[in-house]
Amino acid sequence: MEPPFFGLRAGSARPFDVRQDISPDTIRRRTMQNIAEFHIIGRIGKIDAAKDVTHVSVAANYNRKEGDEWKSDPHWNRVTVFGKLRDRLAKADKGDLVRVTGRVRQSSYEAEGTTRYAVDMLADGIGILAKAGERSGQE
Repeated sequence: MEPPFFGLRAGSARPFDVRQDISPDTIRRRTMQNIAEFHIIGRIGKIDAAKDVTHVSVAANYNRKEGDEWKSDPHWNRVTVFGKLRDRLAKADKGDLVRVTGRVRQSSYEAEGTTRYAVDMLADGIGILAKAGERSGQE
């Protein structure tokens, strides 16, 4: 016997019909968007502003155990910022704690006769969580 909550809408006592149609026609009509995105919470290391684009380095710290001690292992991420987000980033300084979200894009370019590949992190959102002088005791 099924538990009573299966087949019920939230806040409703009436059951509804759940159908799973996985025919080839249905699969073609209901294509799901594929995405590659990132979320980083970390401290700003360096901000490189150019004419139309800004690159910001953000360090995300991961804790790892080495023997009996826990050590911080920072990973640096280079994020590309365009448009109005550059204005928000202009208020940030080195050492500020930020939350950056965005999408991941692969690119390639020619250098010295060989093709080089890169992964670009393009910011869709930036928020300043704490200024550099406001560090909490938990970090």
